Formats: sequence, structure tokens, C-alpha cells
Amino acid sequence: MFIIFAVLTLLAPNVSAQDYRGISISTDFPSISSSSREMITFKLKVENYNLPPQRIDLTMSRKPQGWNHEFMGNGSVINAVFASSQEGINLELWLEPPASVPAGTYSFLLRAQGQGYAGELPITIKIDDILPQRLKFQPELPSLKGSSNAEFSYRVNLENKGSQDSFISFRAEAPQGFQITFKEAFGNKEFAGMPLEAGKPVRMEVRVKPPQNTKAGRYVITIFAIGDGAQEKSELVLEITGQPELVLTGSDERLSGSANAGKKKIFILNLENKGSANAFNVRLASSEPSGWIVDFEPASFQEIPPNAKLTVKANITPSPRALAGDYVVNLRALGDAVSVSEDFRITVKTSTLWGILGVLIIAIALIVVALAVLRYGRR
Repeated sequence: MFIIFAVLTLLAPNVSAQDYRGISISTDFPSISSSSREMITFKLKVENYNLPPQRIDLTMSRKPQGWNHEFMGNGSVINAVFASSQEGINLELWLEPPASVPAGTYSFLLRAQGQGYAGELPITIKIDDILPQRLKFQPELPSLKGSSNAEFSYRVNLENKGSQDSFISFRAEAPQGFQITFKEAFGNKEFAGMPLEAGKPVRMEVRVKPPQNTKAGRYVITIFAIGDGAQEKSELVLEITGQPELVLTGSDERLSGSANAGKKKIFILNLENKGSANAFNVRLASSEPSGWIVDFEPASFQEIPPNAKLTVKANITPSPRALAGDYVVNLRALGDAVSVSEDFRITVKTSTLWGILGVLIIAIALIVVALAVLRYGRR
């Protein structure tokens, strides 16, 4: 007498698996839908409940015309399994539909036959028309904030939610001058497109490089993933905080001048903020040769707005002992997170009076020597 597991379960719901005797064949998902016309795989399990160890034969009791099937175990085609008492054997069922199978619902009946016991498993497959291409293109953090000198990196999840593999290409719409790069999430390989399997999610990275000194503000970059008959877009938001940039030049943008040793000379400097944000707490400083004196009017600024151009007086006094020649004075403007440094070449001239005195001293020395020769040379 054959006892079918499904029937026994309905007739005796209070019987536990420990007390049940028989054979069962099962799968986690006995009814599925598919748009694929290729092979469909079911994972099966055949179990021996409280029966002696025995061979269990596998057959397909019912299947639609034109369909092919194989039972597979450990990579080989099988027709039976051997199961000890209370043991379950895992295997697969491969079903291959006809090449031009129409949409519809198809029923199958599997049978596992032991010694005096058997189990049956009905399964159904619903074949749908090919699903349209669908994409999911979503950034993990769609909004980032920073200065215009930074490069911004967005992690983006991409998934092919259609039923067919597809090649996905990428493009972006961004403000003028912004550089957009699509690349691997974990690597340096850049690409403009990639093949993507159906149902497979991938993580990628989109890098955004704004132009130098981009004005502070909110910028939106739209990125597109384009497949076969499908397009998905997503927005990346970039908050530019701005960055100050100080420029220090001399009068008429010259970085040189002249001065007399020991005398103060006033040099006019231009201090400009060419950046996109305010420069705060800016002070003037210098590095000069030993014995020189350098000070500024004014010596500091609390705030310099973007595009502001200010005038600074640099009072430079070379050392009284400085010899004639060229000297370098380093002038700096230092602020919060911003600075500029320039070398100014100063040509030092010595006083004419000192030259005259030098000539007189040399002349007197020569006269003294001559008189000494005349006086003592006669002896």
C-alpha cells in the first residue's frame, strides 16, 4: 500500500515527523513565475522517515509535451537516491522548456518511490512574456558638502531589475566646468558603461570635481544609467562652501624696488582675495636680512571678502651697514586656513657722502705714506 506524504498530512495533522513513516519529496518553492525560455532549476529534497535504509527511485509522473527534465546530484544525472532512516538527500531538478514555449501555466508531478512507500510533489511554472527592462540607480548619500578645491565621491547602487542581461551606459548633466567620472567602487578603473546581469546589484562610485574657485552655493548633478529600452536617473547635490585665495603683489605688480642703507622706504603692496569665500584674521609678516626693519600699515585685517583688493604700506629700512647690492625680503599674508608668500628683491644703495669720505680717507692715507717716505727715505 502506497502512502502519499501530502495526503497523510491532511488526514492526520496531529502526527509528528518523529512518528511518521514514509517517503517525502519537497522543494521550498513549488510554484514559480519566469520570463526565461531557458532551463529552470528546482532544488529538491528526498527524505526517509523511520524506514529502513533503501533506494528511492525518482520519476516524472506528469509533464507538458515538449519539456525535457533531468534529476541531478553532485553534477551527475541520477534516477535514484539512497537514504538511511531519518536522512534527507539534496538534489536538483532541471526543466528545459521548448524553444518557442508560449506564455501560460505548466504543471508537473514528481514521484519518489521507495519499498512500499512513495511521495509525490506537484509543481507549477508560469511562463510570462519577457519583462521590460527596469533599472534601479540610487546614491547612498546624495548630498555632500565641501570646498571647491576638493573632489567629491558618491557611492551609487545600480541594479538590473529586468529579466535579461543588459549593457548599461552612463552619462551626466552638470554645471559647466564640472568633471564627472564613473568608476569601480573598490578600485581605480574608470568606465562609460558595463554589462550587468539580470537581477544582479552592483556598487559603483561617481566622482565630481568642481572647477577651481567655484562660487559658494548649491549645485545639482544629474546622472543617468541607460540600458536596452530603459533609463534611470538620479540627482547628486553638491554644497560648495567656498575657499579664500590671497594674492600679494607690489605696485604695478612688480616684486622689486630700491632703498638706501639705513633709510626707511615705503613700498605699496596690493593684497587681494581672488577666492570664493571670505578670508578671516589676515595678518602681514616678513622675513628680512639681519639688521633690517620691516613693518606694515595696516598690519592686519579681520576679514577680506571675495574679489576685494586692499592697499598695504610696507615700511622697509635696510641696515645702516648694508653694502650696496640686491637683497631678498620675504613678505607674507597669513589668515585662517589660507596664506600667501612672495619674495621682494630690494636693491640697496649706499650714501654718496660715505663714498666721498671713503675717497678722502684713502687720499689722506696716501699723503701720510708719501710724507713718511720723503722724511725717512733721506736717512
